[in-house]
Amino acid sequence: MLTVLAVLMVVGLPILAVSALLVATEALGRRRARRVAVQIRLTDAVHRELGAIVAPLVTRRWRAWRVQMALAPEHRWAASHLLALAEQVLAGESRAPVQVVLSRAAGR
Repeated sequence: MLTVLAVLMVVGLPILAVSALLVATEALGRRRARRVAVQIRLTDAVHRELGAIVAPLVTRRWRAWRVQMALAPEHRWAASHLLALAEQVLAGESRAPVQVVLSRAAGR
């Protein structure tokens, strides 16, 4: 009986380890795909409303969404509208907090 159990452990452990790695990889892939989809939706919303003035970068950390946008000084007027768009697009994703970071775009 002990030998059968030992054989099952030797054969089963690598299969379980590989299965666990595949499940973890799939979960990470779904998480990345969701983040990319949110970034595309936000970019489309910004470009539809204001034109191509910024390219948002969306990340997710500890259940909080973070949006980074580099805004040129001549487009400062759009800052409040960008904040509202980010809140609007990300509000549909979850009740997670949203952090929007507006920085100054590098000179041309």
